[in-house]
Amino acid sequence: SVTVPATPAVTGFTWSLNGNTITSNTTTIVGPWMANNNGSIKYIAAYNSASCGMVYDTATVVVNIPCGDTIMAPFFDGFEVGNTYSACWSQEQVTGTKSWTFGNGSSGGSVLSAKTGSLNARFTSSFGGPHVTHLISPFIDASGLTVSQLSFAYAQEVWFGDQNFLNVYYRDSANGAWNVVFSDSTNKAAWTDVIVSVPSSSSTL
Repeated sequence: SVTVPATPAVTGFTWSLNGNTITSNTTTIVGPWMANNNGSIKYIAAYNSASCGMVYDTATVVVNIPCGDTIMAPFFDGFEVGNTYSACWSQEQVTGTKSWTFGNGSSGGSVLSAKTGSLNARFTSSFGGPHVTHLISPFIDASGLTVSQLSFAYAQEVWFGDQNFLNVYYRDSANGAWNVVFSDSTNKAAWTDVIVSVPSSSSTL
């Protein structure tokens, strides 16, 4: 939600997007009052209109954030092509040489399409396992949150007796220990929604 001040305290600004002035009214105020979402920031402008009184408008501006920078919560990523943060995930091979890939659903079985959109992260069964690889998000600054939660959807269908398993971890610093917040080693032949609490509001989550 957007919180708008009842009486604008700052005046004299114009609001422009890509160099084009949206309004030149001298009572326009501007502020990036909404959190970033998939690399975009929503700006809100308020200005006086003779016919409509105080008018509020918004525009979403895409900004390029380097992968090394910490991202302010809330953080969203659907792994779609063009998402600002999708390229910022890293991988750590713990056992074996298998890597996460991005595709539409799994490579076979019942889950043949993404939960939403057209892509998802996937780690499918492979010959020569077991393979264990961490898919690691960019750093997230959760210091502004009262409660930290993680929501996601997953599927892991049994494949001729072979069963993948999922562990979800968090750490609160670059060199901190990984802590498990979710684990499942059972058959899930359809997308399953999960919300888990993360017991940390670190600025480097």
